[in-house]
Amino acid sequence: MRLLRNSLTLLLLALPGASQAAVASCYGNEGGQWRTAQGLPYHAWGVSAAHKTHPFGSRWRVTNSANGRSVIVPVTDRGPYVRGREWDLSLGACHAIGLSLGHVTVERVF
Repeated sequence: MRLLRNSLTLLLLALPGASQAAVASCYGNEGGQWRTAQGLPYHAWGVSAAHKTHPFGSRWRVTNSANGRSVIVPVTDRGPYVRGREWDLSLGACHAIGLSLGHVTVERVF
C-alpha cells in the first residue's frame, strides 16, 4: 500500500470578502479502502475532502489557480492530522483539477 501526499497552499473564501491562507494535501491509499469519519467508504479516486471542523456534507469548490480547473468536493472525513495543514483532498479531486504543488482557491457552495 502506498500513501500519496502532496502539499499545496489553499486560499479559503468562506464568506464574501473574507479570505484565509491554508495548507492542504492530497491523501489516499490507492490499494485499499477504509471508512471515513462520516461512516462512508472512502474511495481514493472519488472526489471528497477532509477537514477538522467543517460540517459533513458541506460542499466546497476547489480551483487550481495554475490552470483554472475546479471541482466541487463534499466534506466526508476528518483531518488532516499533519501539523500546519487544514485540508486533505482525495486523489480523485486532485486529479480532476490537475493538481501538483501550487495555489488553489477554496470556496463554499450550497
